Amino acid sequence: MISPLWEAIQSQKRRIQNLLLQKQGALTRETILAPGKFGLGQIPERLQPDQVLRSVCGFCATGCSLDLHLKQGEAVNLSATRDYAG
Repeated sequence: MISPLWEAIQSQKRRIQNLLLQKQGALTRETILAPGKFGLGQIPERLQPDQVLRSVCGFCATGCSLDLHLKQGEAVNLSATRDYAG
């Protein structure tokens, strides 16, 4: 026979799991990952770029190539150019 305390613990555990794993909520859309374009892998949907511009890093004199990922003209990400041979 299962004790009432054990049933209460299991019930609370299920409620917590449902809360942690819910698919809807205020911040859920902010954390959903989607396949990124332009070689970015998985990124939040809100950071999906609609354009990539190639630029040069100005930190040192090497001049490495960087890709600026833009969404509506605003930078949302920065990554090293994959095919840069420098």
